[in-house]
Amino acid sequence: MENNLDIKGLLGKRIKELRTERKLTQDKLSEMVGFGQRTLSKLERGKTFITAEHLAKLLTALDIGIEDLFNFGYLQEKEILKEELITAIRKEEVNIEILYRIYKSLKYINIFTILQQNKLKNIIIKSTFYNNVESAFCIQISC
Repeated sequence: MENNLDIKGLLGKRIKELRTERKLTQDKLSEMVGFGQRTLSKLERGKTFITAEHLAKLLTALDIGIEDLFNFGYLQEKEILKEELITAIRKEEVNIEILYRIYKSLKYINIFTILQQNKLKNIIIKSTFYNNVESAFCIQISC
């Protein structure tokens, strides 16, 4: 059975994501776990695996369970989406000017108001396009 998952790469991305969410530097986390910063850097880049001993210490340092560490399915989905978009651009299947405008407008999004009503949050997002046309979006997120 063939498995195309890049476990080392996905695990590394997940470790970095968890570390940065907790506002820990590589130096601080590697000190907490008991290995060098270079080792952590290699882990985060998917160049090496973590030992069982250090895995237990990492889980403790990040205050997570093993299932949280290996919850990286969505990271793989991001990679698939990125590759699909890159392929579409290379094959000129999308209007690159429109795609660029969308990218730039999303890059400069400002969140103006967050309202909470009956367990729903309404987030009103205002973005400005280069041609000075403003657009507003409303997203409802269940709490």
